[in-house]
Amino acid sequence: MGVGQGQSTMFYDTIEAVVVETLQKKIIYPSLTTPVPSPQGNAFLWTSMGSASVDTTTTGASGDNVTMEFTRHILELTERKVVPKIYDNDVNDARWDIVALTTNEIAKAFARAMNTDFASSVDTAVYTSGTSPSATAHTVAAGFAWNSTDADILADLKGGLDTCYADEGEVDSIMMNPQDYTSLLMQPDFLRATSQGDRALLEGAVDKVFNMSIFTSTTLTRGIVYGMNSKDSVNFYEREPFTTEFARDAKARATDIVCHARYGFAVVRPEHIFKITGTYA
Repeated sequence: MGVGQGQSTMFYDTIEAVVVETLQKKIIYPSLTTPVPSPQGNAFLWTSMGSASVDTTTTGASGDNVTMEFTRHILELTERKVVPKIYDNDVNDARWDIVALTTNEIAKAFARAMNTDFASSVDTAVYTSGTSPSATAHTVAAGFAWNSTDADILADLKGGLDTCYADEGEVDSIMMNPQDYTSLLMQPDFLRATSQGDRALLEGAVDKVFNMSIFTSTTLTRGIVYGMNSKDSVNFYEREPFTTEFARDAKARATDIVCHARYGFAVVRPEHIFKITGTYA
């Protein structure tokens, strides 16, 4: 990290700390993925496998060989970058509101990009009719929009869970747009199904329903809810972690804040994922 002319190391360290702290509050994928070390190269192979079956046998009998089915996939890492400027005049004139707004927007923009990449990977991997082991589609339509008085949110969640159960999937988390979540909070059946009771309505306390933790992000499409297994559904491959560097632009009398990362998401267990559509109207 280089220090621009006229600025102290503490100034740059403070900017970097604010960006990282804000980013960490906005990203949801770390709680819903399994980090995996990335091999060298921008594109590499990862493996998914089918389920094994167990036979009944008698004493002394040899067990039959089980053929495990493996599928190889190619993952190409995504490189994300944002390079805003902080002008010397803003710093020299102590316009800290501009500096603060700039650093916060950097983090928010990067969080939006990474959350969007994560959601896109999940959405692409949702089983369609005939592609799952049980030939059950893992997409269900909400009976009524969740923001309507006719909504039956628990029934919709059960419908999504049942598609995973048909393929021996296990779901422990759901993610949705905050507007879908507020609709969920207003449903009496949901409040009764959580341990938070009135706290869920008065404080917006995020709890579990059907033993699923709830995650929200404004980057998720309103009207679509995803269920998944936070440990087994998605792998997160990170070649270069989120990094902040500084480059002096002498001609503009400014400092470029170079923020970048290189990573990829791979859905290794789609049987653990379901999708509910039409939750917002």
